This record gives sequence, structure tokens and C-alpha cells, in this order.
Amino acid sequence: MYGYFALRAARFRVPRLIQQSITLLQVIQMIIGCIVNVAAYKYKLDGHYCMTSDSNITVSLVLYTAYLILFAHFFYSTYFQKGMKKTTKERID
Repeated sequence: MYGYFALRAARFRVPRLIQQSITLLQVIQMIIGCIVNVAAYKYKLDGHYCMTSDSNITVSLVLYTAYLILFAHFFYSTYFQKGMKKTTKERID
């Protein structure tokens, strides 16, 4: 991901498939982060020892959920909604 951002900052054109793949991987990373936090919370509720605190689980889950929403919105608006906007704009012209 950082290599991609370095290339973009240097004004290299990165293929659209790679751009989509990176964003999709970030969405998947946030989903997994949410799953891990929910699993840790359930593990603690079942009476098992877990070194993370409830407040850490809560803050982490809120953070991963917020990032998930942001990345999912970015993915949708960048790769799906833009195509619809171009089509609509072409109809107007």
C-alpha cells in the first residue's frame, strides 16, 4: 500500500485493477479487525482470560468500524458511483 502511494505521489499511473485491489484489501482488513474484536469480547464473556481490556476492545471496534465505513464508502464512490456520474453527465451533454 505504501509503495502504491509513493508511486502515485511520483505521478506514476497505476492500473485501475491494482487500485481497486488495494482498496478492497483495506476493506477486508477492517472487516477482519471487527471480527477479531468481537471474537475477543465473546471470548472474555465466556469466562476465558484475555489480556485486553473491555475498553480497548470497545475503542478498537469503534475505530475498525469507522474505517470500514470510510473505506467502503471510498470504494463505492470511486469505482462504482463515478462510472454512473460519467454516464449521467454524458447524457446531459
